[in-house]
Amino acid sequence: ALFIFTPQVLIVEDFNLIESMKDSIKFIQKYPIALVLYFSLGIILLFILLLIETQLGQYFIWEHKLISIVILSLFVLPFLQMFATQLYLRRYAVARLK
Repeated sequence: ALFIFTPQVLIVEDFNLIESMKDSIKFIQKYPIALVLYFSLGIILLFILLLIETQLGQYFIWEHKLISIVILSLFVLPFLQMFATQLYLRRYAVARLK
């Protein structure tokens, strides 16, 4: 959990690595719902990926694993990083929608 928001802190706040990890911990302590949302979405996306791989496994011998890796690399992980960035930016009043 420590490293989930560290890349966002590194870029947005322009801190060094140690300061970024400390700020990431502060962010998680102040907004624990962000961590819960991130893990919830990650579990849902990985479950969907598992369903896709299981369905493709019925038709392919080993190619379904490559397809799963491509989907994970090109869609799931970048989407989770964008979602983490959106959650982190909600820390600022300008980014909040009321």
